[in-house]
Amino acid sequence: EELVAFAANRFPICPPLLRGPGDCASAMLGGMPFVMGFHDEPDRAAELLARCARARLAVIRRLQEVIPPWHGTHAAGGYPSKMWCRRTVAYNQEDCAALLSPDLYREFMLPIEREMCRAAEVNFVHLHSSCLYPVDILLENRCYDVLEINIDHPGGSSPDLPDLLPALKKIQAGRRPLLLWGELTPDEWGRLRKELSPV
Repeated sequence: EELVAFAANRFPICPPLLRGPGDCASAMLGGMPFVMGFHDEPDRAAELLARCARARLAVIRRLQEVIPPWHGTHAAGGYPSKMWCRRTVAYNQEDCAALLSPDLYREFMLPIEREMCRAAEVNFVHLHSSCLYPVDILLENRCYDVLEINIDHPGGSSPDLPDLLPALKKIQAGRRPLLLWGELTPDEWGRLRKELSPV
C-alpha cells in the first residue's frame, strides 16, 4: 500500500515473487521430511499443502485489490513481470517439484496447482530446465495458461539445449504459450528461433 501510494500512478507496481504452497511446506519442514511426509502421513501432508494454498490465494487476492492496473494491464509477478496482460494474471512456482517423483507430484501437487489457478484469469507457472517432468502432467491437465521455463546453466543439473528442445516443442504443440528465461549464446538463440514458433 505504501509503494502504491508512493508511485502515485507515475510508474507501474507489480506483485512480488511468491513461492508456491509446496515450496512453502518444504521450507517449513525441510526437504527430506517434506518428501517423506507424503509416504508416512499423506493426509497430514495434503492438509499442510491445502493450508499453504489457501494462505497464498488470500495473499494474491489481497495484492490484486491493492495493486492498481497500469494503463489497464496487470503484471504476473516473479520472472514474467516483463509480461503484462489486460486480464488479471498470477504467477506460480514450485521448485519443490525437483524433490518429488512424477507420481507424488500428480497425486499431491496437481490438486494444489488447480487450486492456484483460481487466483486469476491468466496463470503462469515457472519451471526449471533441470526438472521438466511436470510439463507432461500440466499439459494433460491444462492447469496453467502459460509455461515459463528457466533455462538453467548447462554443465550443471540442466540438460543442454538440444536435449531441452523436445520438451519445449511439446509445450508449443500443446498450444500453450511458452516463455523462456535464461542465458543463452547467440548460436543457441538462433537455434531456438529456427526450431520453435515465435508465437
